[in-house]
Amino acid sequence: MAGRFDDLKHLTVILANKPREFPSALLLLFKRFVRNIWDVRGGGLYACGFVIMLVWLEVSMLVSDLLNFSATGGLFDGSVIGFVVGFFVESIMNTVQAFIWPVAVIEISPPWGAIGLGLLYAIFPSTLKKPLEKWIFGDEDDAKKRGASE
Repeated sequence: MAGRFDDLKHLTVILANKPREFPSALLLLFKRFVRNIWDVRGGGLYACGFVIMLVWLEVSMLVSDLLNFSATGGLFDGSVIGFVVGFFVESIMNTVQAFIWPVAVIEISPPWGAIGLGLLYAIFPSTLKKPLEKWIFGDEDDAKKRGASE
């Protein structure tokens, strides 16, 4: 937990002092988040689907909540604490929904969703896994190579 606050502090300092470097620092933090999930969830299609579903749910929730919060004037009526608590509760619910992402894919179009999911499980390891791993772990590998050469 302390590491996350350190990351937030680091991002805040970068945003304040070097705003042009903020997008790349945010991308590195996102990649670290994806790496952790990738490793914990097994590094396959399930991990990829989990990350995509979680990011989609969190971003859509955040946008919706911020629009509703600002539209109701939540900052001025004292509902900031309710907003923060609601955000954490919704984040937990989003995590649970991300765990069962294959169900959402199947529900898109019952027979075709299941067929598409089966095809994804068949082609993912041979076509998409290597490029995704290169993107996710590429900067980490470069840092290791730079550290070994110094």
